[in-house]
Amino acid sequence: MTIKEHKEAKKQFAERFKLTYKNAPKLVRYSAGELTISEIKSVLERLKTQDFVPRILIVDYMDLLCTEKYNNDFRNSQFEIWKGMRGLAQSTNCLVVTATQANGASYTKELLDETNFSEDKRKNGLVTALFGLNQSPQEKELGIMRINTILAREGYFDKRKTVSVLQCLQIGQPVLGSFDS
Repeated sequence: MTIKEHKEAKKQFAERFKLTYKNAPKLVRYSAGELTISEIKSVLERLKTQDFVPRILIVDYMDLLCTEKYNNDFRNSQFEIWKGMRGLAQSTNCLVVTATQANGASYTKELLDETNFSEDKRKNGLVTALFGLNQSPQEKELGIMRINTILAREGYFDKRKTVSVLQCLQIGQPVLGSFDS
């Protein structure tokens, strides 16, 4: 995509969703291993001074955040990060969306469950909901992703039930359609 095409696509997106500077999504980029919970709080405070209070905060792979203080115990460091983000979500009343790595056993499973955590199972106790992204090699080829609810604090769910999402990532379309399966 050229710069001109990018600007035009951005303009069309803003018009379609009636976005202004005040309500448009904000993107803040950091290198892996540089961002801390304190820095996220600082960014949120700066945005607040510009009359922008986010309702959703998306953190691309929370396991790459840094702890506030050095701790050579990686497992406990990860727990502190997740616990800090839970506190931030509660204090700001903001939905936090992130991803985490599954464990090695997930590679051969048809459907992820609560045992497929990486590093520390205590992360499972901090989330409001946890979803599994499931895909066999054949489904990947066909552009199908199955999503299941692994954990949820409220409401009934069956971790064996999935929603299948049709996608074409090659053209930047993560969702073309979906159906219960």
